Amino acid sequence: MPLRETIDRYLDTVQGASPARGFVPLQGRFLWVMLDVAERCNLECSHCAFVGWRNEMEANEIISEEMIGRIDREVLPYTSRATLSTFHEPLVAPSRLFMLLEACRRRQVSFVDMTTNGLLLTEKVARDLMVSGINLINFSVDGASEQTYQHVRVGGTFAQFKEKLELAVRIRREMGAREKVRFRFTCCMMRSNVHEAEDLVRLAIENEIDWVELRIAMKADNVPMATDELLCFCPERADEAFAKARALADRHGLRLDVPPSSEEIRASNRPRPRYTNCMYPWYNAVITAKGEIFSCCMWHGSDRLEEMRSQPFEKAWNGDAFRRLRREMETGTLSRKGCQDCAVHFNMADPRYWKTYEFIRGEDMLGGSGPA
Repeated sequence: MPLRETIDRYLDTVQGASPARGFVPLQGRFLWVMLDVAERCNLECSHCAFVGWRNEMEANEIISEEMIGRIDREVLPYTSRATLSTFHEPLVAPSRLFMLLEACRRRQVSFVDMTTNGLLLTEKVARDLMVSGINLINFSVDGASEQTYQHVRVGGTFAQFKEKLELAVRIRREMGAREKVRFRFTCCMMRSNVHEAEDLVRLAIENEIDWVELRIAMKADNVPMATDELLCFCPERADEAFAKARALADRHGLRLDVPPSSEEIRASNRPRPRYTNCMYPWYNAVITAKGEIFSCCMWHGSDRLEEMRSQPFEKAWNGDAFRRLRREMETGTLSRKGCQDCAVHFNMADPRYWKTYEFIRGEDMLGGSGPA
């Protein structure tokens, strides 16, 4: 069922819901909540916009126990899926990560996942994760050789990654947890690493990885990654690399998600309706370690939508900013630049899809602009 139809059906069943006013009551379990336990990372990846942001803002926040308690009481009772990492590395604060995992278990959140580069993994953390109730661990890996890995994932080595990956795989096997805890590779593909797509699949097969997702790297205006790293500048190379990766995955029965080929992109080159594709404001909440709230993981920088440090989550969720954004999505009159320029509105054959996006800086835009 299409997402919009699913959300519409949900709103039809919720007493007090008013799509016209952008009002979505907290009833039942419908939220996909994305949380960061810290504003820190042990790497400085070439494609990550938050490297510069962390340095510029001197960001060093770790989520407080008080904020975890409030999320437990105010957010998780309505949560269907919890993603315990969004912009930063969760293993820099393992004690707070496990507090959130325990809260998710206690509140019976049906699906819990996290993304990590894996380099901070220890045997104790690995064993604790296997019994934490987590369903999926995503390992971010953007290279299958030492040279490529270090080029993209600055500050780490491929040897370190392989060592930690092998540790995680061994612990999961020893504890008989493969059916409970899935492992996935998530890889940001660009010109300088797309030739290793097949090698990444091979690495996954050799290490009992359940799923590989090869994603398209996008470029923010504050990252060192060159513009010509984008796959739109090397479509034939990407097509060949993804085809080889697909053939290897199919031979071994490995689930593999790859971007569409250049031929598929050309064949689907038709305009998309502006602003009507996104349903995130109706079911998604991204909560930072500081308690700031965004409507989706594609919001960047300081353009926060709401906050729950000084008010209950329920008030923020149906505050002026969220309700305004939902109404704007319905009418196609978005006022926020981050939403106006979002790639979701464009077909991949459209040059605007690949446009370098602006990483919002400066004063927080809490509550948006214009009257509610």
